[in-house]
Amino acid sequence: HRIYPSIDTIHERYHLITYTLNDIIQRCQNEQFEELTFIQCMTIAKIFIEQEKELKLNNTDLKQLLDSLIKSGLSHKDIDIQSHTLSTLRSLMCHSQQAAIEYIKQNINITNKIEHISLKCQSISTFIDVLLVHGLDILSNLTSSQFTTQYFLNLFDEQKIEIKTIIVFGLIKLFLSCRLEPNIALLKIILDYRFSNEYRSITQQQRDDITSFFYFFIHSSISNVLLIEELTFDLVSRYLPSISDNSTIAYKSILIESMCYFCIELLSLPTLPIDKTNEEYSHYHLAVNLLESIHNSTNNRTTFIIKSYLNTIKHLQFQYMNKEQLQIILDLIIQLRQYPNLPLIISNSIKNIEEQIQTCLKLIKKLV
Repeated sequence: HRIYPSIDTIHERYHLITYTLNDIIQRCQNEQFEELTFIQCMTIAKIFIEQEKELKLNNTDLKQLLDSLIKSGLSHKDIDIQSHTLSTLRSLMCHSQQAAIEYIKQNINITNKIEHISLKCQSISTFIDVLLVHGLDILSNLTSSQFTTQYFLNLFDEQKIEIKTIIVFGLIKLFLSCRLEPNIALLKIILDYRFSNEYRSITQQQRDDITSFFYFFIHSSISNVLLIEELTFDLVSRYLPSISDNSTIAYKSILIESMCYFCIELLSLPTLPIDKTNEEYSHYHLAVNLLESIHNSTNNRTTFIIKSYLNTIKHLQFQYMNKEQLQIILDLIIQLRQYPNLPLIISNSIKNIEEQIQTCLKLIKKLV
């Protein structure tokens, strides 16, 4: 049987560590090697925190001492001292929910202020680790999910590959552990990291890990299938049109299209969970939504947008749709011919899709 220490034993241990750390701090003020002594002090505090099975911060003296150490360490000019302080702060927040609630805002503020890249990465990793241990409940006063999403999006935009890497793989851990609810915005930055050639330092193993994550993710639930479906539509309808006037259109177009085709590949997997009450296939939803967005908005009837939408639709799997669904898509495709001055490339795409659908309809007729 596990033997838990008595309350008196716990108080004695807390008193002893407080006395020890205070003694080190006093010597720290009198010795020449202040930085080294402070690091030793933080190391002892970290070990003590990690050795405690149920860390409580009810001891006022210990709590005040840790507060003082952390405040001094984070404001110190020495990088090593700041790093050791962040390491101790991480252990403290991971081992005590009370400490996590008290210090999480301070950790967020530190991340925003720190310019040194390794310290910034360490601070972000601390935030992720604390969420993995305690969940979003510690952010109850910060509108948790919305705040966390915006927090990661803002950091990802800083264009530092080290920060992007920590965020991407941190998000994967948070999604897989169900500590953070996935959304389109966060899934997109994982895809962006996976497919962008701007990040030369990404290894093939990292790309493969992200691919494996998406394969596992989409198989986890019907809601995740719908999320990937929504993400695909968002990539085609929102991001492709936004780059039409950009000087880097060729590169960005290829990037977004690669992300779209990857999502379509995911939605084509035969082993995905299925909603038996609804026989509508994800590829059917995508085709209808894209075509209706053209017909319902004159802004979407530019050559670039129609071409982009049709290029996506050509990659959909019509053979898994039923007769009624195919006919609906065919009618929507035929309606495109009513728009004047369609270039030859679009006319050819319309013809190609019509032929695909007609082939599927003929096959269904033979089988029936």
